[in-house]
Amino acid sequence: MKWPMLVVDKNIEVSMREQTEWLKHGISTVRVSSMQEAIEKLTKEPFLFTAINADNVNYLPLLKTMGETALTFIFIIDTNYTTEKEVIALHNGADVYTKFNSNVELNVRLALAQLLPCNERDKQPKLPTGMIIYDGFLVSATSHQIFCNDVNIKLTKKEYDLLY
Repeated sequence: MKWPMLVVDKNIEVSMREQTEWLKHGISTVRVSSMQEAIEKLTKEPFLFTAINADNVNYLPLLKTMGETALTFIFIIDTNYTTEKEVIALHNGADVYTKFNSNVELNVRLALAQLLPCNERDKQPKLPTGMIIYDGFLVSATSHQIFCNDVNIKLTKKEYDLLY
């Protein structure tokens, strides 16, 4: 494959096990530990798709922003899968939300089955209009939100306007 996949996962051991399985399919991985880091990467480099480990990443506050930023398929896995969580994730920009299986090979095959039929990844990353990424901060004009290390910083309208 031409591009690596982006993995958002705080657990290095899990990422390493999965990376070995992905390499068997010719896909390398780049791991980051936060959604904010992932969005920054997605604005600078092309990726085949983005995989998020919902077990240890608070993905929901920045999922819409990632969907606006990323021209990649967003695949979320969760050992605590529920239909309600799936609906929320899909509504907020995920392409797939599924149960994490302890068998890494099954997770990889599931992702590939979802990814390959709809893969059109010859697009370059883009920074959406009104988004600023600077020194650990992500400011989104479309949602009027500011994040620092995946934490939504609550500001008054005046404070937000001044910072923006």
